[in-house]
Amino acid sequence: MAEQYKTAFLGEIPLALSVREGGDSGVPVVVGYPHSPEAEAFRQAARNLAGQLSVQSYLLLPMV
Repeated sequence: MAEQYKTAFLGEIPLALSVREGGDSGVPVVVGYPHSPEAEAFRQAARNLAGQLSVQSYLLLPMV
């Protein structure tokens, strides 16, 4: 889908019961199950997003 919309692929989150239950209960999987593969997938996607934002911000800085 990222390719189709010509945007960066940030990652994929496994469709696991713990993700849904955490969302329903208000306890994110990265808090409730911090060492799970699902939590790691969220952290990796967040790192990828932060990296993309950093690059985009740098590219938009005016050259002095």
